[in-house]
Amino acid sequence: MSDEAVYYRIGTGDYAVSINIDTAKPLEVFHVGNLQISDGIHVVNQDELSKLGMLTPPSKGKYTLLSKGKILAFEKLQGGIRLSQTLRNEVFEERTVRVAEQFRRRMWGKLIDCVYSKNTGVEEVLNQLITHTFSDHYSLWLYNEHTQHFHLHCASFPSDAQYVPADNVDATLREMLDEKNQYIHRAIKSEQINSNRLKDMVWINRYRIEKGAGLIAVVSFYSRHDSFSFAERISQIIPEIISSKLEREFSPYLDKHLQVRTLVENYSPGNLKSFLSSNLPKLTSLIGWESTSVFLFDAEIGSLTLSALAINGTEVECPKASYDLSTSSLTGSVYLDSKLAFSYDISNDPRNSHGFDESTNLNPVNWVGVPIVRPTESPVGVLRVRNKLSANGEIVHFNVFDIDLLQNIASIIAYLCHIEGTFRGREQAIQADLSKQEAENEQLSEYIKTFRHELKSPLTVVTQASNTIRRALAQSGICDEELLPKKVKDILSDLDMVGSRLVYVTSVLTFEAQELVKDIEVTGLFHDIVAPVLAFSIPYAKNRGRTLKVDKDSLFNNVYCDSQAASMVFHMLIDNAIKYSKPNTTITIRGGASETLCSIYIESYGLPILPEEKEYIFRRYFRGAHAKQQKTDGSGIGLYLAREIMKHNRGEVMLKRLSSPTLFVLSIERAGKENK
Repeated sequence: MSDEAVYYRIGTGDYAVSINIDTAKPLEVFHVGNLQISDGIHVVNQDELSKLGMLTPPSKGKYTLLSKGKILAFEKLQGGIRLSQTLRNEVFEERTVRVAEQFRRRMWGKLIDCVYSKNTGVEEVLNQLITHTFSDHYSLWLYNEHTQHFHLHCASFPSDAQYVPADNVDATLREMLDEKNQYIHRAIKSEQINSNRLKDMVWINRYRIEKGAGLIAVVSFYSRHDSFSFAERISQIIPEIISSKLEREFSPYLDKHLQVRTLVENYSPGNLKSFLSSNLPKLTSLIGWESTSVFLFDAEIGSLTLSALAINGTEVECPKASYDLSTSSLTGSVYLDSKLAFSYDISNDPRNSHGFDESTNLNPVNWVGVPIVRPTESPVGVLRVRNKLSANGEIVHFNVFDIDLLQNIASIIAYLCHIEGTFRGREQAIQADLSKQEAENEQLSEYIKTFRHELKSPLTVVTQASNTIRRALAQSGICDEELLPKKVKDILSDLDMVGSRLVYVTSVLTFEAQELVKDIEVTGLFHDIVAPVLAFSIPYAKNRGRTLKVDKDSLFNNVYCDSQAASMVFHMLIDNAIKYSKPNTTITIRGGASETLCSIYIESYGLPILPEEKEYIFRRYFRGAHAKQQKTDGSGIGLYLAREIMKHNRGEVMLKRLSSPTLFVLSIERAGKENK
C-alpha cells in the first residue's frame, strides 16, 4: 500500500472512506473502529496502524498519524530529511486538511447541484445520495393511504415485487406507518424485496417521507457494512430532499385538479347525461386512465345503471348495463358502503361480479371505484376507472394523487347530480303549477270571451256615436259638419278615440296577440312608442320611489310596426321594471340600432330571475319564485302577451340578463327605403 493516505470518517459508525490525495476523489470504505486514538498527531508503528483494518497491511516502519475530527491520515517517517519534526507535522496536517476539505466540498457540491437542478428527478437524486452516503443500493416505496398498499416507485436493482399491502410488509417498513419513527437504522432481518442484489446487504437506513403529517413514501438505503448508520446532517435533509422531488414529480396532478374544475363550467341544468358523456373522455385522457364509467342509482329499478362511458379517451355509446344491489359485487359495495374499492388484479379478482367490464387495449390490471357522494350524504352512484397508464403507455399503479383526483371528480359529479335533481324537481313543480294555472285561466278566459261578446253591442253604440250625431245634425238641417263649433268637433273626436280604445281593450281581454296588431307602418321609435308611455310612467315611478333615466338621443330612429301595439309592449316592460325593482333604484332606458333592427334596452335592479326560470319567463301564467315569495301583484300574462304581440309586429322581446341589473330588450324592424 502507499506510505501516505488520507481518510474521512463517514456516518455515525466507525467507518471511513479513503481519498485520492491527488484528485480528492473517494476510493474505498473500510472499518476503523479497532483503532482508539485521540485527536492530534502521533507517531505509531505498523502494528498499531494495522488496526485500521486496511485490506493491504502497511510496510514496516514508523508513521505519523493525524486524527482531527472526521479526518484520519498517516504518512511514513522518512529518514535523511533535515527538517524539524514540528515543521514536518505542520506541512503534513495542512496538506491533509486541504485534501479532506476538497473531498467534502466535492461530495456536497455534487449533491446540491443534483438536488437543485430542475432537470433531475427523484431517481437521479437517489443515485447521487447512495454515492454521497456510500451506500450500496436504494429503494423508494410510495404509500397509498386510500388502499393501504405500498408501491415500489423505483430501486437501484430489479425486483418482481411491485406492490404489497401494508399489513403484509416486513417489520421495518411497517414501523414507518407510525409517525414517531422518522428514521430507522438497523440490521436487515427480513426485507420485502427478494433480490440477488440484496443478499450481501446487512444494514438498512430507512426514512419516512411525509406530506403534512401523512406518510406518502419510504426511502431505504442498503449497505454491506454492519452498523453503517448515516451522519445526523444527511439524515436530517434526506426526507426533505425526497419530499421536494416527489412533490415536483407529482405537481402536474395539481394542474389536473384545476383542469377538472374548468371542465364542469360548461354544465347547465337539464342535460347532465349528455354533459357526462361528452366530458368523461376528456377526463380519461387528461389523467391517463384507459377506461372510465359512471354508474348512477336508478330509484325506479333499484339498481346502479351505466350513465356514461369512455374508452381510450373516446366517447362510447352506453350499452344497457346495471348492477343489482342485492347481488354482491365490487361496484355494489362501493355504493352500499360509501367506501373506495380497488383491485390490483381485476381480471382474476373473485370479488368482481363481471356485471359489466369496460374494454381495454391492454390486459386489465388495476381498478378503482369511488362513491359519487357529497359530504354527510348518501351516495348517488359510482365512478370507476380501469388501468392507470404512464406517459409511455405502460400500466402503473394508482397512487394517492390519482385517488384524490378520482374523489374530487366524484364529488363534483355528486354536486351536479344534486343540481340536476333540484332542477328536475323545480321543473316538475313549475309544470304542475303552470298546468293548474292554465286550467284556472281557461275558465277565466271563457268568462272573458262571454263578457267581451256582451260588450260588443254597447260598444257599437259608442264607436258609432260621433258619426250618428254628425248625420243627425246634417239631416235635420241644424248645422253642416264644417260649420260646427270647435268645442263640438273636439267632443266628437274624443268620442272616436274612446271608442277605438274600448275596442282595443276588449281585444286585449281575449289575449289574442294577432288581434292587437292592425296598422303596420313607418313610425317614430321615441315619439310614437316610447314618449306616450313615459308621459305617465315617469310620475308613476317617482311616486313609488323609483327613477326613470332615459337616453332620448339613442331612441330617435324610425321603425316599421303597429305603434299602438309596440307602445303597449313597451308599457308592459316598463310597468314590470317599476313593479319589481327595489326602492331608490334607477331604471335605465336606452336605444341601440343595427342595419335591420332598432332596440330599446330596459335595465332595472329588481327581483332576480333564477337560471332555471329563464326558459319559462315568457310562458303564459308563469311567475318567478321570488315574485311569489314577495307576493308581488301580477298574473303572469304580461311578458307572454308582449312576446306574442311582437311576433306579429316585426320584432321580438328578449331577456338578456337575469340580474344585477336585469336586462330586457324590445327589438323592432328598422324602417328602410323598402317600407317607407
